[in-house]
Amino acid sequence: SSLAGKIDEWIENEGLTLYEGLLRFVSLTPLVITGHWRLSQGLDIVDPTEKYGHSGNVLHSMGFEVDFVDLRDLDAGLILHMDDPDNPSLTQLLSSLENGEKPGEAIRKAIQTHVGPLHHGAGTNAMRMILELRNVENLSDNLRNRIRNGERIFGLGHRIYRTIDPRAVLLKKILQRRTEETEHKWLPQVIEEVARGATETILDLKDRKVFPNVDLYNAAVYSTMGFPIEFNTYLFAISRVSGWMAHTLEWYRMNPKT
Repeated sequence: SSLAGKIDEWIENEGLTLYEGLLRFVSLTPLVITGHWRLSQGLDIVDPTEKYGHSGNVLHSMGFEVDFVDLRDLDAGLILHMDDPDNPSLTQLLSSLENGEKPGEAIRKAIQTHVGPLHHGAGTNAMRMILELRNVENLSDNLRNRIRNGERIFGLGHRIYRTIDPRAVLLKKILQRRTEETEHKWLPQVIEEVARGATETILDLKDRKVFPNVDLYNAAVYSTMGFPIEFNTYLFAISRVSGWMAHTLEWYRMNPKT
């Protein structure tokens, strides 16, 4: 969030336009995040290169080899997570702008709203659950016990979508393609068993229909590129800042006297 606070400084002190200030923020965000991650792991920072664009430099700055398939699939993942109707961080962003906050401060508050296990830590928790359930002998009974005990099944249900999350449909296809004939081929199989077993059990025990959402698949897809599952929330943020930029530009266009 400290980087977001720089946006207003860039605009006021360096003469950047709102678009230029926001674009600099979106461009620097993944470099700050990947640099911080590598330092936390005792690794050196990898500088960006003009050889790659935005998604390519996310992979490159993590120290990964960049190939076309990973680049294309990361592009897709970041686009799918850029925006979401009526999400809490967007509500905070627009509320701050309406209350007269400067764009950098409004985005900083959106970032603060973005954290937490339900606000985009769910993908990491879903993947941890998948790993736990991979070798369970009776998956159906295990899920039933979890639900009876009040445990949350991450990756199911959504406050907006009343059927399967359309982003999940696309990520499911990407995951299936990426794992065919690989050591990860078990991953979509276990995920589908969890989705089927949990939705049936929740309907049986709670008389409530739920469907898979994007969090059931995102960390799984990213893990096949080499990203640690704990990095999933950071990827969500790297993606979502572009959505905040678009909404901020739209808000100022709709409120030209501000």
